[in-house]
Amino acid sequence: MRGCTITSTLLATAALPLRVEKRAVLLSKQRVRSDVADDLAALLAALAITGPVAIVGAAVGAAVAAAFAARHPQPVAALALLAPATMLDEAKRARTEQRIATIERLGIRRAFADETGEPRSRYEELRLAADPAGLAATWRMLAGLDLDADLAAIRCPTLVVAGRQDAARPPEHVAGVAARIAGAELLVLETGHVMAIDTPELVASTLRDFLARTGFLIA
Repeated sequence: MRGCTITSTLLATAALPLRVEKRAVLLSKQRVRSDVADDLAALLAALAITGPVAIVGAAVGAAVAAAFAARHPQPVAALALLAPATMLDEAKRARTEQRIATIERLGIRRAFADETGEPRSRYEELRLAADPAGLAATWRMLAGLDLDADLAAIRCPTLVVAGRQDAARPPEHVAGVAARIAGAELLVLETGHVMAIDTPELVASTLRDFLARTGFLIA
């Protein structure tokens, strides 16, 4: 999940079934921790998926995946969090709230005029193409999000992945997330924030290795 991003290379190589839920939602910190995580449980039930599952999430999708693993631990046998969105420190929260106000007042391009250079990263391109109201709502949710209790409750094998070129959630931030999950493995890849798009083969091979170690790889 990234909202829904999934690496087709992994699916093609491992022959895994693909189930995609793209229903749009207006996220809030309460919805990530409750409604959206419960929606995922309902989706598995509707698809009659009762056996052990491996959950992979990126960015906000990783927050949903972590909340699901904490709230519905029984079916989750493995969890992978890519550049997870979990919480902001006070300084970054203040900057984020200022940026939200600018987005709502002036639009995305003017709000990020001080950060957008050439060549643009894939993350910057996607951000500039986003709906202003949707981006502001997502960032407002992130500014108030605190998943510490959920991260502490996770008990399944967990891989937490950072991108060395990720300016949005750099490796030191992601390392803090991994430290809150008992027994989590931290891995830093040579990639950016939208790693499944920037480096799909690298992400696919990383996930294949993790799934093989947790018993999910299909030969």
